[in-house]
Amino acid sequence: MQDRPATLKSPPVKAIALWQSLFVMVIAVAFWQWHSEVAKAWLYVSFIFLIPQALFVRQSYKYTGAAKTQQIVAAMYKGQFIKVALTFLMFAIIFKTVKVALPGLVFASYGVSALLHFLISVKVLKQ
Repeated sequence: MQDRPATLKSPPVKAIALWQSLFVMVIAVAFWQWHSEVAKAWLYVSFIFLIPQALFVRQSYKYTGAAKTQQIVAAMYKGQFIKVALTFLMFAIIFKTVKVALPGLVFASYGVSALLHFLISVKVLKQ
């Protein structure tokens, strides 16, 4: 029996992002039937979650292999910094440029987006 190095498959990040974007649009259409301002808040905040998350994932999976452990850790820290900084910046831009009637709704939508991302990730990774 020959020893082979262990290999890990990269997570299906494109599938997760695609499913989440699809759910975001479906939910936005449903909200639009009820209240257009709620739908707009949902769309803005969903993309405030999706865009920094995508950049974090791109940065985090820049390196692979046990020999590059330090680079992987550094890339993940850098990716997390980019994600947090961009999230704060995007929230600031939204609150500065868009009239938000219910700021609590914006933050609640962000929480729902994070939960949606988690649930979709679990579902996709189980396949």
